[in-house]
Amino acid sequence: MKERPGPFSLFLLALALFTGCSEGNSGSSMTDGDTDLSLDGDQQVADGDIEGEDVADTWFSLEWVDPLIGTGGYGFWGGGNCTPGATRPFGMVKPSPDTQGTDGTPDPLHHTGYYYHDDWIAGFSQTHMHGVGITSYGHVLMLPRLGRALQGFSDQDYRIRFKKSSETVSPAYYAVTLADGTRVELTASDRVAWHRYSFPSESTEPRCVLIDVAHALPNNLIMDARIDLDPEDGRFTATFLQIGGFSFDIGGLTMYASGAFPPNPDYVATWNSAGLEENRLSAEGAMTLGALLCYGDKDVLEIQVGMSFASADGADINLETETSDTNFDSVLAEGQDQWRRLLSRIRIDCESDDIRRQFYSALYRTLLIPTLMSDVDRSYLGFDGQLHETEQSRYYSDFSLWDTYRTQHPLLTIVYPEYQLEMVYSLLNMARQGGYFPKWAFANGETNIMVGTPADIVIADSYLKGLVFPFDEALDFSMLTVRASTEPGSGYFGRESFSEHLDIGYIPADAESGSVSKTQEYAVADQALCEMATRLGRTEDAELLCQTRFNHRNLWDEEHAFFLPLNEDGSSAWPDFSLESIPQNVLDGKNSAFTEGNPWHYLFFAPHDAPGLIEMNGGPESFTERLSSFFDLSRDELESLPDDPEATGGNRLYYWHGNEPSLHTAYLFSSAGRPDLACQTIRWVMDTHYSSTPDGLPGNDDVGTLSAWLVFSMLGFYPNPGSDDYWLACPRVRNAEIQLADGVLNISVEGPLEGAVIPVKYRFNGDVLDHPMLTWPMIRNGGELVVTMQNLP
Repeated sequence: MKERPGPFSLFLLALALFTGCSEGNSGSSMTDGDTDLSLDGDQQVADGDIEGEDVADTWFSLEWVDPLIGTGGYGFWGGGNCTPGATRPFGMVKPSPDTQGTDGTPDPLHHTGYYYHDDWIAGFSQTHMHGVGITSYGHVLMLPRLGRALQGFSDQDYRIRFKKSSETVSPAYYAVTLADGTRVELTASDRVAWHRYSFPSESTEPRCVLIDVAHALPNNLIMDARIDLDPEDGRFTATFLQIGGFSFDIGGLTMYASGAFPPNPDYVATWNSAGLEENRLSAEGAMTLGALLCYGDKDVLEIQVGMSFASADGADINLETETSDTNFDSVLAEGQDQWRRLLSRIRIDCESDDIRRQFYSALYRTLLIPTLMSDVDRSYLGFDGQLHETEQSRYYSDFSLWDTYRTQHPLLTIVYPEYQLEMVYSLLNMARQGGYFPKWAFANGETNIMVGTPADIVIADSYLKGLVFPFDEALDFSMLTVRASTEPGSGYFGRESFSEHLDIGYIPADAESGSVSKTQEYAVADQALCEMATRLGRTEDAELLCQTRFNHRNLWDEEHAFFLPLNEDGSSAWPDFSLESIPQNVLDGKNSAFTEGNPWHYLFFAPHDAPGLIEMNGGPESFTERLSSFFDLSRDELESLPDDPEATGGNRLYYWHGNEPSLHTAYLFSSAGRPDLACQTIRWVMDTHYSSTPDGLPGNDDVGTLSAWLVFSMLGFYPNPGSDDYWLACPRVRNAEIQLADGVLNISVEGPLEGAVIPVKYRFNGDVLDHPMLTWPMIRNGGELVVTMQNLP
């Protein structure tokens, strides 16, 4: 939807008269080493083949990426929960350390295994999620150790301290030195984790490797587990059922591992609840199961572990295929080259090493998850519990869609469309096999986590941006939940109170929790589907959707000027509402109509209807004043927080950047014609909520969502998903080249870049824009955006 022009033009004229407009040096051109992603046809991407990608530019340095950013943080809401281990883009395996604090107590800061401020390592497991607030994975933990003696079989018994200063972390590589002097190095191919252990040569103790099949991250249990060893061939296999965390919602997750180790160890033993038994090559158990392999004369051990979500045969094939005719160093080099190629699709020129590090580290984090689920032979376990073969190169799951539809998927769609297309097909196959699109897809099942129907937005936005897939079939699946409830026993929530959404125009608070949030989220989804249905010529669907996209307006309370809950009979569900009655704790019962939020957070949540939101708030000038006041309250709140880790890691009463409904809010200044205020506010968010330290994220990265926000914001534009529109603010980089499928989008800044600066003019392909907005048709084939900046008067 196009915002109407007007106030921005008047603002520019007034500012020009006051300060005078000047044009500065736009910086050096960045055209060396261009990559070619051009595809034939009018549409961007018609298949998902990612083989033979562009050759990496030699200018790019992996030293600009720090995977430790976001691995710290504090409090229930404040941990970044990022994963520092080795991985390929969206890889199935992410071998990484699982750490513990001195007391070993699990807490929300270990949802992905690693927490920067810990001082113990339990071991190195092969699978991890990234930036999530619920634990899962952490499969097949391995730990090198000197000596055979075990004090017990839990990670509290065998964990070891590590030298924090010894960590070396970069894309595709993690290394650390343990307290006993053993150096651990990790890398990864797509489905195989590679371990290299270098033991201290002066030690006379046996060189051992512990394999704990029953290890799990906090709030998870391993059941029905089995391990089999073949010492002569140097192979082991393992199968186990994980229950807890995300997997609890899908009835448990069965996993398969196939590993290779140096043959003929001097000592072999397995353990289960009955204890440790030497020379026993097979063992079964639950919650306690593992093996110990020891060598007397090997200073360096290399072990590979292939994983599969589909079958034991799949794990074997993955291991054999991805370890054939290669070694640790070559796999590492291939992984580094792949990261270099992908990250160099956006080339920036900036005036600070710290900005460069933040930018590329954020871009890196947007490419970690969803998770590759298909094996080398393209087989995967579908949502129907059956094995299938993907028609694309790869099949993915672990879609945190309520988060990622806002930033991560829009970024993938324009910069990494081949991956996004495979993800669209993955969602479509989930619907084919499970009956509906998921809200939060984990492995081979639906968790129903969060609200709305965010897959609709991802699907529609991908269509609007030119990706080619079965459009009508996809829209048919979306319309299933628009028009009807899900089938009993299907395992899908769909659209709760869908009939009320259609009949009375909102979700009643006396029918559903999160009623305001659901009404708003359905409206955003309906806007996206309205655009898709209209362009596909689906007249009946379009008429319905283009009406319900404004249902959020029915919850607008004129007296208080907030979106507030209503009961089915139209009465207020919060009759004593006042500003003083809004609890800061988003989990307080009074906030039950808002999902992970309060009325302040959802006050500005109508990104698809910015003109309507502005009118409901009295027009551009009144809206700008209210939005400015909101951010003034937000700044005061942040500055007033006590110097306490728990306080900094808590939720906020006002602007809460650590959670999704607030992410677009600062860009609404641009909708009201004030990109200068958008620029100042976004700079404040960057400077106070992000840094290049382990504590440098304001909360869970939510599968790359917060990182993608930073990437867009540093480039100076921001998506409005489900539409053609991108808001403009101000870049944090002097120049940027963004490689699109059909061209290059160049962004450059004239004038001052840092300090108290504001944008005063936008030119696209030489034409001055009278409104701070770009559209997809404008940029799809590339182009040049020049932003003129000046110091704040």
